[in-house]
Amino acid sequence: MLMQTPYETVLAALVLDTKLNLRFVRTGSAAEGARVALVDVAALVDAGARHWDITLDWGADEIAVEVRDQHDDRTRPLKGRRRAPKG
Repeated sequence: MLMQTPYETVLAALVLDTKLNLRFVRTGSAAEGARVALVDVAALVDAGARHWDITLDWGADEIAVEVRDQHDDRTRPLKGRRRAPKG
């Protein structure tokens, strides 16, 4: 999905890989490059959860993804995040 912010145009993607990792990828400026947050969703797949609530969050210092079973409010969300490198 292509998104526009007041400052730049960025590409954001959700990718489910063959190891059952859900990756949230967001590009940034040329200097910043792409940032990725990763969460293992194998527990949701193993439990038979077919509908997920996915929350995406990003800022200057962090990118995060949170996933939970849409039909079971008792389950704790699975979380993945990545902080920007210092420097």
